Amino acid sequence: MQAELIIFSILIQTIGLWLTGKSDLSIITVNPLLSLSQISALLGTVLLGLNLLIVTRFKFIEKIFKGLDKVYKIHHLTGAIAFILLLNHPILLALKQIHIPSLAIKYLTLSANFSYNLGVIAIWLMIILLIFTFFIKLSYQNWLFTHRLLGLPALFAALHIFYISSDVSRNPALKYWVLFWLIVGILSYFYKIFLYKYFGPHYQYSVKQISVNDDVVNLFLKANSVKKLNFHPGQFIYFQVKNHQIIKPEIHPFSIASAPNQKYLQISAKALGDYTATLQLLKPGDKIEITGPYGNFAEKFLIKKKNMIFIAGGIGITPFLSMIADFRPEDNRNIELFYISREQKNAIFESQIRQICQNKPNIKFFNYLSKEQGRIDIEKISELCKDLDKKLIFICGPLRMMESMRSQLLARGVKQQHIIMEDFSFV
Repeated sequence: MQAELIIFSILIQTIGLWLTGKSDLSIITVNPLLSLSQISALLGTVLLGLNLLIVTRFKFIEKIFKGLDKVYKIHHLTGAIAFILLLNHPILLALKQIHIPSLAIKYLTLSANFSYNLGVIAIWLMIILLIFTFFIKLSYQNWLFTHRLLGLPALFAALHIFYISSDVSRNPALKYWVLFWLIVGILSYFYKIFLYKYFGPHYQYSVKQISVNDDVVNLFLKANSVKKLNFHPGQFIYFQVKNHQIIKPEIHPFSIASAPNQKYLQISAKALGDYTATLQLLKPGDKIEITGPYGNFAEKFLIKKKNMIFIAGGIGITPFLSMIADFRPEDNRNIELFYISREQKNAIFESQIRQICQNKPNIKFFNYLSKEQGRIDIEKISELCKDLDKKLIFICGPLRMMESMRSQLLARGVKQQHIIMEDFSFV
């Protein structure tokens, strides 16, 4: 809620500056299409700058948004809203001149007017890039490349606002406010594309051991220097294989499955696509670059002294492996862990979980096999776990499963703040 309030206040500030810059507010109703086009452009421009800022992966951004998965969800939403608002700007201006086609078309095509052309280029660049981003199925690397170009429309929009005669040019407060957000966006874009690889939290690791079980690759990584990753249980990293003949140097997020005090960093990846399927080709000694850590999935696990329920679907068990391995038997609280697999052969982490829980009697483990026991729901969980409304409930797994669980829990009176989910669908 904190992040949403910040975004809302920024948009309200933009509207307020636009209104205070009007010498006569009646002009808004006298010329509604012009007014709507102006405020659409201003709000879309500010959102575009803000949108580029929130994906820089700065720690303070993640803290405000309560997790990087939440950051990317809001990024997708605000990006779509910014696109619609910016697209409305030339369309509304064209509609205003629809009775004179030659004037209407100038808002959508290049002409001899330099300042108009800057805006037209910004709009068409954004349209083309977002079509590739949302509507054309590309390989991960090509999608990432087109997505990284989204800072270019912000640059052309900044130049357009600077050169065009408008409310912005006549109202210094509004001008500096809008330019501030554009500059923030452009600098954020520049940092993420060109500087992040030098100044971001990068660590060099190598593969110490690898095992393949069913369609899951378990990697045990060793730091190549004294500079090691410091992380909390339940966090995730971005992972990149370096200088491999077959595996592409793509960057993907994976949960950390080991505890902070363990000798090796464990990453477990399920073969869900072309990239993850090739990870089994890794061998001891292969170089890995790690960026992170990110995520606050386990924040309440670390600070709240409440009893907890962990619900893990398939490979969604990985953050819980880290959390239970870090869990101390002397903690005055209990954990009930549900590890949900289709059948026994898919429950590849069962032995690891049982080994971790061996000397931790306050962890109760349920190896749930849906093919034998039926699809799991809150009714079945509540038969085994009492007082759901008094516990923290952590859920990680397929998105449909998590959303279903959350809906059922809310229907049973569990508070929203007691339901914590990790969602990797942002990438």
